[in-house]
Amino acid sequence: MNERVRTACPYDCPDTCPLIVSPLPGGLLGIEANPDFTLGSNFICQKGARLDSIRRDPSRLKEPLMKDGVAWRPVSWDEAWSLWAERTMEATERWGPLSVFLSRGSGSLYFSKELIPRVFSAMGGYTTTKGSLCGAAGGAGLERAFGHRPVLLPGTVAENSRGLVLWGRNAAETNVHLLPIIDRIRDRGGRVVSVEVRETPTTRISERTWRVRPEGDGPLALLLCLSLLERGLASGQWRERVLNATAFEEMLLSLDRAEMERRAGLEANDIEVFADWFADSRPVCICPGYGVQRYLSGSDTFHYLAALSALLGGLEEKGGSVLFGKDEMALFPSGFLSRPSLARKIPVSGWYSTP
Repeated sequence: MNERVRTACPYDCPDTCPLIVSPLPGGLLGIEANPDFTLGSNFICQKGARLDSIRRDPSRLKEPLMKDGVAWRPVSWDEAWSLWAERTMEATERWGPLSVFLSRGSGSLYFSKELIPRVFSAMGGYTTTKGSLCGAAGGAGLERAFGHRPVLLPGTVAENSRGLVLWGRNAAETNVHLLPIIDRIRDRGGRVVSVEVRETPTTRISERTWRVRPEGDGPLALLLCLSLLERGLASGQWRERVLNATAFEEMLLSLDRAEMERRAGLEANDIEVFADWFADSRPVCICPGYGVQRYLSGSDTFHYLAALSALLGGLEEKGGSVLFGKDEMALFPSGFLSRPSLARKIPVSGWYSTP
């Protein structure tokens, strides 16, 4: 490598930062943010800055390893591929293609990883996983609410949102590219608050924090919906923009408020103050973290957050809605890969519960 190369960070992260990689003396690589970075922050996180040190780490795997008794020994690529082909063919001929289980990690998100299943499709099919332990539960809740996973562009939030709720998202430590967006919202007179189970660097830079009990996010979202409706603070157009509006209202009215407040860990006055904040800060972007959906009720919680956004006018106001990652493979050409004639998917977890 003897010239600057434009590339992108491969980490499993929604930011997908564009990078410029340059050769340095001694075989080192310089890694810097691409000035065309769409978020406009022109910096990369510490993990991205360490990519070259990881590349040069002496403990990095650079060749296949095969277990020989209790120890691992290096083998050539030819030996590794031959062993893989032999065992795979043996399994498919004896038990059929579904006996081959394909499980892929998410340490990197290059499109080339989508080519891996094509090999197994060519052999007639395979068994693989369904869902994930990452953002699948939250995504499922949003898809159930909106019919798809909404993508709210950071630039839209920065230029239009008057309120930002960091709901379980510790941006100051784990999502640093949100910080310039927070600054731009505040520069326009906007407000930033947080919902958390503990004190974090993000709660310390928030205008206010509502401290919720673990797994209390769903009950809190429902209580906020109820408060907005009963006190006439909801958008005047929300009923025309949703299905099952009457059934939703009836469900809210049937809730045991005292029990929901106990589960949320907040008192009625706390919830009213929060509802007032929402009504005064529209359009509001609700930005939940990944930990919020890692409970048995995680999918439902995100459905309730979507409902809360709808009541606040998020379906008609630019800058309102729910900001939660994206479908990283949405731009991959769907017709490029052949579908297997036989496939079986095993759920990696169950994320369903009731209020």
